[in-house]
Amino acid sequence: MDVFGKVYKEVALNYVDEIDADKFVKAGIEGMLGTLDPYTTYYDENSKDQIDLITAGKYGGIGVTIGVRDSTFTITDVMNGYEAQKKGLRVGDKIIELDGKDLSGTKYENTRLMLVDKNSLLLITKGKESSSEKKYFSSEEPLVPKNVPVVVLTNEGTASASEIVAGAVQDLDRGVIVGTKSFGKGLVQQFRDLSNDKQMKITTSKYFTPSGRWIQQKDYFQENKFGVFLDKDKYNQSEFKTLGGRTVTMGYDGKGNYKIDSEDEIVKAIHTIGSRGKLMCERFVPFQKEIAVQAVRNTKGDFKLYPIVETIQENHVCTTVLASKELFSKLSGQVEVIAKSILDKLSYIGVMGIEMFLIGEEIIVNELAPRVHNSGHYTIEGCNTSQFENHIRAIAGISMGEINLNEDSSVMVNILGKFDGDYNLEFLKEINIRGNTYIHVYGKTENRKGRKMGHITITGKNLSQLVSEGNKLREQIKI
Repeated sequence: MDVFGKVYKEVALNYVDEIDADKFVKAGIEGMLGTLDPYTTYYDENSKDQIDLITAGKYGGIGVTIGVRDSTFTITDVMNGYEAQKKGLRVGDKIIELDGKDLSGTKYENTRLMLVDKNSLLLITKGKESSSEKKYFSSEEPLVPKNVPVVVLTNEGTASASEIVAGAVQDLDRGVIVGTKSFGKGLVQQFRDLSNDKQMKITTSKYFTPSGRWIQQKDYFQENKFGVFLDKDKYNQSEFKTLGGRTVTMGYDGKGNYKIDSEDEIVKAIHTIGSRGKLMCERFVPFQKEIAVQAVRNTKGDFKLYPIVETIQENHVCTTVLASKELFSKLSGQVEVIAKSILDKLSYIGVMGIEMFLIGEEIIVNELAPRVHNSGHYTIEGCNTSQFENHIRAIAGISMGEINLNEDSSVMVNILGKFDGDYNLEFLKEINIRGNTYIHVYGKTENRKGRKMGHITITGKNLSQLVSEGNKLREQIKI
């Protein structure tokens, strides 16, 4: 601080031009805070209106601050530009019902999460000192009965409040989270008064889900000339257990499995993955090929089956999908019977990806993916109607589009990450592609080895030639 003061004094006394002292000090403060996290911020007397919903106060997602006045939920502040202001809500308005439920006499904390059992752990906050750790529990019995399935829809625009709910629903095995990856704000801020109407918002603790997962997105760990913002390794937890004992380790695609080729490997397998919980052993199927198909059924029960494709796997991850008018044509009748039976018995609506093993002429269903599936991404350009469009058509109850191949063959090559860390798309300027070649980059912010970052689709006549072209093009993509 002594150096900071001396620098300011030297500039104020000796700099060749006049300086704005307030701007100079503000720039210095913002420079210091800029080495921390994105949410630790300085506010002068002219910028107090910028304080918004990312603070640690108790607020509603529509842009209001809620307090309790005379045992009634009352709006104590309406924030500029948010939905509450647009709808005409005002300070002093009382909230007397929530989704038709009378809130009279309800405590504020009781509205936090009414999906799980009373006294369930919902959230943990941890600060600089171990003594600052706080745990938050549900204080009421659930409004939604335990036997009622729960699905929570989320998107990338959500921040801490909704992520806390989503994390608790996941960790307590109460429901399924559907949608896109959320924003990833796992830091808690508090306001500190400085002087002369100046304030700062400072990060004081972190949010953790009941299983101990830190909510903050990994992209927060960015390096600059001052180093790394936070201790990355300390919070890089790739494995956790839910209340029911489910173990999740960095997603899917065979992770958490151990293939045993001999009796000698049994002990090694137990030592490697046994600490994660109970193990299940299943017989390895010596299949000849892995095949897949996209089946779609609408609200009227109408059914369509996309072409059967072969999937090429490496390290439990699909690298290539092969589609051709002649490929597996003899199996189409058998596969259609299997797929239609599955969707009909489940009363399924929409697109389902069905993965199968081919053993001679025998077909064994390996996995059901109740969604549009990676093995069907080739349909975007390869078929009359993509799996995505037909999924929407099916659930909307309108007629489904045709599902035939546009050309004799279509090949999809997955773009799997070659390295961990940042990437850019400058390499695309140097790539020359022909008319029937399509590159899809998914826009994921974090690149990891083996992660699906995009795909290439090439359509044409000669299947083997298309595979060769796809693999060569993949080598030019620097992701």
